Amino acid sequence: MKLNSDSGNAFEFHLLRYEHPDVTEDLWDSNWLVVDGKVTTDDRTWRFVESCVTTFELEQLAEWLGTLGSEPSALAFAEPNLVFSYVPWPGPTLQIRFAAASAPPWLAPEERETGTTLEFETSIDHARQLGDVLRDALTDYPTRGGAA
Repeated sequence: MKLNSDSGNAFEFHLLRYEHPDVTEDLWDSNWLVVDGKVTTDDRTWRFVESCVTTFELEQLAEWLGTLGSEPSALAFAEPNLVFSYVPWPGPTLQIRFAAASAPPWLAPEERETGTTLEFETSIDHARQLGDVLRDALTDYPTRGGAA
């Protein structure tokens, strides 16, 4: 998944592997994914490689991206690393908060917990396309294990 903004913000998000590839029968432990994230602002770049989202949370994100419209909304994961928000005015914008292990490394430890938020101008069609990209990426990482 890639997001770019006219302001110079960019975010690339790639799935690398299951955190526990040999665990297949536990809903949570079977589905944690290690992701590679690269974040760029107009003047700085940082990278994180972290197990911070599950397969079913990414499925929820894909669905959420497909439902964006005229109302603001947000989606957070079990781990606090990434929080997605949508603001429809003055123009459709995705906001992503990068916190904890996904926060910029130059932040002080207490600031890393709160993290930093970047904005990405978007369109409803582009948000839906991002959801499709996530669904395609998840074909290599199906949800495993028992019921929620």
